[in-house]
Amino acid sequence: MSAHTELDDEHRSRLLTALATLQDDASRFQLVAAALDQLPDEIFLKDRDGHYILANRECEFSLGLPPGAMNGRQDLELYGEAFAKRFLAEDAEIFANGRPVFSQPFQWTLPQGGVRWNQTSKYPVFDKDGQVVAVCGQVRQSTEAMQWRVLLEAQIDVLEMLAADRPLGEVFQRIISLCEGLLEGFWGSILVLNEAGSAVVEAIAPSMASEYGDALIGLIIDDNVGTCGTACYRGVPVYTEDILTDHKWDDYRVLVEPYGLHSCWSMPYFNADGTVHGTFGLYSRQPRLPSEFESRCLALGARLAELAVERERVTAQLRIMAERDSLTGLPNRSAFSEILARELASAHAEGRSLGVAVLDIDDFRLVNDRHGHTVGDAFLTAVSARMVKAIRPGDVVARLGADEFVVVLREAEGRDARGALHEFLAAIRKPVDMPRLRLGTSMTAGLALFPQHGNNVQELLSHATTAMNRAKQVGYDSDEVYDPEFSRQQEERRQRIEALRESIATGGIDLDFQPLMNLHDGSIYGFEALARWQHPHEGRLGPGAFIPLAEQEGLIVELGGAVLTRACREAARWNRDFGVCRSVSVNVSAQQFSCGEIRDQVRHALAESGLDPALLELELTESMLLDDECTAIAIMSELKTLGISIAIDDFGTGFSNLGALARLPVDRLKIDRSIISDIETNDAAASIASAIIAMGQRLGLRVLAEGVETRGQMEFLRVNHCDDLQGFLLGRPMPSADVRELLSGRSPQNSGLGPQGATSRRTAAGRQR
Repeated sequence: MSAHTELDDEHRSRLLTALATLQDDASRFQLVAAALDQLPDEIFLKDRDGHYILANRECEFSLGLPPGAMNGRQDLELYGEAFAKRFLAEDAEIFANGRPVFSQPFQWTLPQGGVRWNQTSKYPVFDKDGQVVAVCGQVRQSTEAMQWRVLLEAQIDVLEMLAADRPLGEVFQRIISLCEGLLEGFWGSILVLNEAGSAVVEAIAPSMASEYGDALIGLIIDDNVGTCGTACYRGVPVYTEDILTDHKWDDYRVLVEPYGLHSCWSMPYFNADGTVHGTFGLYSRQPRLPSEFESRCLALGARLAELAVERERVTAQLRIMAERDSLTGLPNRSAFSEILARELASAHAEGRSLGVAVLDIDDFRLVNDRHGHTVGDAFLTAVSARMVKAIRPGDVVARLGADEFVVVLREAEGRDARGALHEFLAAIRKPVDMPRLRLGTSMTAGLALFPQHGNNVQELLSHATTAMNRAKQVGYDSDEVYDPEFSRQQEERRQRIEALRESIATGGIDLDFQPLMNLHDGSIYGFEALARWQHPHEGRLGPGAFIPLAEQEGLIVELGGAVLTRACREAARWNRDFGVCRSVSVNVSAQQFSCGEIRDQVRHALAESGLDPALLELELTESMLLDDECTAIAIMSELKTLGISIAIDDFGTGFSNLGALARLPVDRLKIDRSIISDIETNDAAASIASAIIAMGQRLGLRVLAEGVETRGQMEFLRVNHCDDLQGFLLGRPMPSADVRELLSGRSPQNSGLGPQGATSRRTAAGRQR
């Protein structure tokens, strides 16, 4: 109803009162009745017995009756039983309590055809004594509002199905049934195209004969191929008023003739990329074009189908993301567990064995550290692609995480699992070529066999991992088949790791100190701190028993920090208790340095101990400095600002970059013991040692010789003007208590510190651990 014909409550009440008053004035009543016939609402008046006293023309139109045909009749004579009983109950309520009644909207089918929504308001009519003598009512059409409401409810219904992750086919059927329920005498269909959008691969039409839907499968999409085919081809809605006369149906009319279909309206729905996925169509036996509401239903069906398809695409994408590694596209750990479970069930049923191999790319961390994560990711992608090509039919490869992969190896065609693993490793072993870079590829692998080593996913993966860890202990580019003994050893290793972690946290890492001597005046100017582990059961252990373990298990940075703090604390006590300034040298691990943690560790150690920074020297190896020279220089320069000194340890063992050495902010070179041990018997070693001494001094660096054990070695170093020495000739590593005794003057090592006193020092040192 338009705004100017609607009656608000106040005017409606006044009208109904006037109608009741006019009942006894026939001429005036007729005049008002004629006026009411012009209103679009149904207006009526009923007495206490339910007889219609007045019913305007709209009331009679809704029932298909001639003028005046309702007067004097009752609801049971005019409406079906259900409606009549409802109306009579409303009237009885009004007569009983004298209050208006407002009904919920209800659908009404017109006898002339068509459906509309009505909403009734009924009011009591009182006599002069205040008694209810009649019911006056108004029936307002709310078709447009209800259509919007019904469309919204239909949309919500489908959206709830999508939220509940109902299957796509079920959602399509619901869309069709909802639209068919909104439109009387219509049949819906949804067509689905193939990926190329060139042909129909599925037709959903639950209310139509199955033969019709079957006939559409394989339909080639082109212009003027029926209504739906044309809509798919053009990508726009297409409306056919009468199939029997529309040229688009010339070649396809035979499909619909058995069903008496005339009109067909079709709207395409689309994929996320804008391509047509299919169409939503409505068929009717009446030749006509859609009304506004029918067009809305058609558009709603297409839009809901589009949402359903998009939900399906996103769900599939999420499923892939949940099951596939995002970098390599391989199955991830979760998906692999399901795959392996199926493979095990199949192998068990068929009575065959299979192998599960866990593989680690050797030194992959160095690829990231040296070349960055972008190169590391590209390397992983290339290796993964090579793995996919290397596996045999029926085998499976997956990525467990980082640089760890797993392969299921079926035993087929007479090949055993380990032989298959060797073939696989050989196929991926060759280097990976990248822009301006070639990276070597080797993998360490562990193999567990079904059913010998386990019957379920967890057991086989765990045992294959144990075998791989055993292979790593042997060396890179190797493989091992699981042995139950490995599990026992791994448990021992696990316990050892936990004990080491506990010792680091609780101060169980002790130190020995090896003297450092100034070769020019024979004085002990400092000590190198060497870590010792006071194991709860095995006693005092040297670094070889736990440093590699700490490096492998990620404990080395924490361990290095503990050693540094302990060393600074001891050196501060020497200087405080004995009034002497003796420096302490501390080795820094590659991980400790490359991650930059060493900067904060040095600050903490100095602050906590109160040690003069000039008495702390850090020992770094050549390799950790040359991996990333710019970063190394930045970290070293920051450390130097704290007032400490830096030495390059084990110098001469690698391919020394002398250009980089000139740029690095170092104070001392320590010639490796492997060179010093041969200077008395090997002219080349002697030449190298003397060259390093000369080069270091030309660069303004002090030079220390490690591993000095004989007087001949010391004399060679003195003649070649080496600055400092360290080794068993001077003294073995000693506990802190022995250092304190030495510094107190009570130890024999305190006498004869000049070059000629080395013999007495060596005798005393021999008694040290």
